[in-house]
Parts: sequence; C-alpha cells; structure tokens
Amino acid sequence: MRGFLVSLYHARRRAEQTHVTINAMVISDDGDNLPEYFTKKVITGDSAFVMKIKNYAGYSAAIRKKLIRELS
Repeated sequence: MRGFLVSLYHARRRAEQTHVTINAMVISDDGDNLPEYFTKKVITGDSAFVMKIKNYAGYSAAIRKKLIRELS
C-alpha cells in the first residue's frame, strides 16, 4: 500500500508559502536541460540555487560546497 503522495508542484508551492528554501544538485555529464528543469520546477527561495556536477566523482566535493553555501 502506498502512503500519501504529494505532487512536486504542490510540495514546491507549500515550500514557497512557508518560506522554505529548496536547493538542488544535478548530476549530468551531457548537454541535457536537467539543470534548467530543476531551476524552473524544483528549487525555490530567495537564495535558491542549482549546482551541476559532471559525474559521480565530483559528488563529494560538490556536497561539501553545497553545504557550505547553504549554511553561510
């Protein structure tokens, strides 16, 4: 049995209403539009950002940078 599911649209809207910032990390090594999608459809907040990582090898350094940026 599935639990209660909320659409991305409604979750993002609720985050906006409650002034919650959502940031994102996108792992993509090709020329797709995934970072653009996350910018338009996922992140929210005055200082929200999307970090693009080319591959999993860069994940460790990127998560550290992301956390520093979020906590600064």
